[in-house]
Amino acid sequence: RKFIIDKLSGYGTRFSVFVSAFMFGLIHGNLYQFFYAFGVGALMGYVYCIYGKILYPILIHCFINTLGSIVPIAVGITDTVPFSPGQVLYMIAYVSLVVSGGILFFKNLKKSSVYNVSGVLISPQKMILKSWGFIMFVCVFGLILIYNTII
Repeated sequence: RKFIIDKLSGYGTRFSVFVSAFMFGLIHGNLYQFFYAFGVGALMGYVYCIYGKILYPILIHCFINTLGSIVPIAVGITDTVPFSPGQVLYMIAYVSLVVSGGILFFKNLKKSSVYNVSGVLISPQKMILKSWGFIMFVCVFGLILIYNTII
């Protein structure tokens, strides 16, 4: 996704982050994760654009995956016991981290400058319509998304 943002940054930060986040959502392969992944992908894209370092989005991604996979197992969260003490603590901690992280992000956003790779500016619509690789990516992962949603 770093390369996508770098290559498309000549079209503007918003456009490059949107395309990167859209592709990040599609590559997750199901409708249930698409919107969540799109939102997180947009956030990580902006973090990369603000700081110009890929390490920060990588750490955010690792942190989110850890919170969604390892931590629930470690605290004993199961689907069979709804609202167990471990689930309640996990939800409180998760929401607290998301809210505090969002507050810190937006509070420091004004102090940041956007990292931008210079490039030749042409119409993004023309570029996308001429890019067979991008068109194939959207088609293939769009079909996978539909297939996984139906099955």
